[in-house]
Amino acid sequence: MTDTWHSVKWSEPVQVLSVLKKKDLSEAEGHTVEGYYRMLVEAKRYFDAVDYMSQALPRYHAVVWAARTLNDLAGDGPRPQALKSALLWVQDPSESRRRAAYDAAEAADDCSAEEMLALAVFFSGGSIAPDGQPPLAPPRQVAGTFSAAAIKIGVCESKDADANFDMALKHAETLATQRSEGGAQ
Repeated sequence: MTDTWHSVKWSEPVQVLSVLKKKDLSEAEGHTVEGYYRMLVEAKRYFDAVDYMSQALPRYHAVVWAARTLNDLAGDGPRPQALKSALLWVQDPSESRRRAAYDAAEAADDCSAEEMLALAVFFSGGSIAPDGQPPLAPPRQVAGTFSAAAIKIGVCESKDADANFDMALKHAETLATQRSEGGAQ
């Protein structure tokens, strides 16, 4: 954990990179978790920085990050149902809203940022088994993976990707500095 990133519970950047299944961990040597992220941003490796933060943050925070980013990217325009569903879950992360996000993802455009966000909500916790079946926990990294995909798709489809990556990464930094009330990574 770094001095300022209160919600990030990892103590070494290689822990995050291992979740991302990175083979070469040598560039992380000598860095703190936050320092490695800053190195990625300074090198304008935005995709890598988004992937890294999506796993460094706790799952709920990663989904909140993606939801805030897509909501900002929507501006004054209409919100697709999958985005609305995710924003409702962020306000009240209940099981019924998590399942509703899955239904919205199923109805969303394939491979859209909003579909990825709604899937991030669904895979953030709780059972992914159909109702009435024995519980099945999602793999820990999946919510972050879908959150990162939502952010990268949304930003790349925007008019000013560099400025919007900056906006998205600032959201992540804000979430990283928040004190977390326990919860799972």
